[in-house]
Amino acid sequence: MKRAIRVGGRTLLAACGLLPICVTGVFAQTEADGDLIRQIQMDDSGLIWDYYLPTLEGVTPAPMAIPESGAKFELYAQGIEPDTKIYFLDSKIIGTYQPKAKVTITSEDPAVPLRTRADRPYRVKLRTAGMVNDDDADLHERMVFYRYVKEDYNPKTHAAPLGQKTNQVEVESFFMENGALIREQYTSLVGETVEKGKVIEDATKAEGEEVFTIFSIVKADTGSGFSYTASAILDSETIKVWPVAEGKIIGVEEDQKVLRNIPEVRYQVTDVYPDSLIYLHVYEGEEALGTVGKVIAASVRDIQADEPQELDVIAENWEQYLGDDGVYTMELLSKTPFNNGEPERLDVVTFTVDREIVVNANVGSSE
Repeated sequence: MKRAIRVGGRTLLAACGLLPICVTGVFAQTEADGDLIRQIQMDDSGLIWDYYLPTLEGVTPAPMAIPESGAKFELYAQGIEPDTKIYFLDSKIIGTYQPKAKVTITSEDPAVPLRTRADRPYRVKLRTAGMVNDDDADLHERMVFYRYVKEDYNPKTHAAPLGQKTNQVEVESFFMENGALIREQYTSLVGETVEKGKVIEDATKAEGEEVFTIFSIVKADTGSGFSYTASAILDSETIKVWPVAEGKIIGVEEDQKVLRNIPEVRYQVTDVYPDSLIYLHVYEGEEALGTVGKVIAASVRDIQADEPQELDVIAENWEQYLGDDGVYTMELLSKTPFNNGEPERLDVVTFTVDREIVVNANVGSSE
């Protein structure tokens, strides 16, 4: 009996407990001395064997028999000269049972790599299959290992401190049998802010990444019994979490009376979400959330980035968007993939425009 699995563009044929390897495909290289298949035994031996492929195609037995707990095969290829690096292409696990897993994260932001905002939920779907459906089967045959870790970022660099990743474990367990689990959750990261000179926790300022991974399980003989530990990664997904933006309108204040000398208006925004449209608009009347005003063209900034940004923008010629004297409201707005694409208010001021000139004079006559 033979079984075939695909690893990248190459085919592995399993028969009689050994694994003949059939190498197919076309490469630009004329030599394949750097191409290899790595066999990793998924038992307590943990043996690893690198088999360098002598030709671009052919059949040869795997160097080690596949144990009951299975083996992982990884395909690597050498770059084309002058590139001498070895590149990982694909991997497959085969054995008497073949656990499979899929981690799918869904965010309101469809961007790739995955990302979300600290105040928004996202969905994690875990699916597993290929395990033994027998309650009497050993743990490593009927379950997988699940790990959920998080990593806080430095708010100044928007990255984990160089060489200081902590991989804080949030959840770690022998978790699932064949089936699916869907969870809708908010980030477990917690940010910080300064209030009245004190540093306090602020969930809206959370910044970092969360990683969800499903492993196969390996059974090991400890001499006094058996232990079960995470082995090969079956699937993993990472989502980045960015903080909520904060903004301030500068140059005109709440209840201010704006006279003929029109002040300069600017705005400042910190932690601008990587996909954001930031702008000021103005409308007549008192503040009313959802009112559609006149967009001040010079204030518009369309941000497409990989990490949060900071803005300091002057709204040049903003006075041309004013009509007759009276009460006006100016709002600083942000459009992101969240809130169904509707703008979210970062700041607002209501002020009065009074440009009328009053001349006081005495009118008299002389004879």
